[in-house]
Formats: sequence, C-alpha cells, structure tokens
Amino acid sequence: MIVIFYLDSEDNPCKEKYFDNEFVAAMRAIEKLRATGMTHVVMSNEPTNMVGKPGVSAVEDGKTPDGEKYEWSKAGRAGRVRDPNRTIYNDGEIVR
Repeated sequence: MIVIFYLDSEDNPCKEKYFDNEFVAAMRAIEKLRATGMTHVVMSNEPTNMVGKPGVSAVEDGKTPDGEKYEWSKAGRAGRVRDPNRTIYNDGEIVR
C-alpha cells in the first residue's frame, strides 16, 4: 500500500491511497498536488513483498528470533570490515 499525505489549501491533513502496483500513478498524483499548491506532500509505502518478516525486533547471538543467521552491519555495508577484537562499550559496560 502506498499512501500520500499532504496539507490542503486550508492546512487540513489529507491522504490518498494507492496499491503497490500503482506507483507511477502515485508519483503523478504527487506532482499534481504540488503543482496545485498543496504543501508537505509526502509518500509512504509498506510493500507487501518485503524482504524478511515484518516485526523482527532483535538479533541475539547472531540470529533473528526465528533462528536465521544475521550478519548485516552498517559498518560492513559502508565497506569497512568490523574488527572482531574491538571492545564495544554501552554506558560504561562492555558489550563484547
């Protein structure tokens, strides 16, 4: 589902909904809304064909709650390799 949120000419909050396969129509609607003077026009989507299960909130011992191995890190994604010997602190306590 794609939702477009915006303020109309009287600053009333409004929204329009589109299905995932209507992305182009949603983008055209955004252009039209902005061209007609609507403000704070933003689009939000929650794809139905997501990668992974929605609601995963924790990684413990390198695994997701359903037992899948999880190795993604922002540092690794940016090209820098994580140092396994580095000590990480959180509010003065050693995390690893």
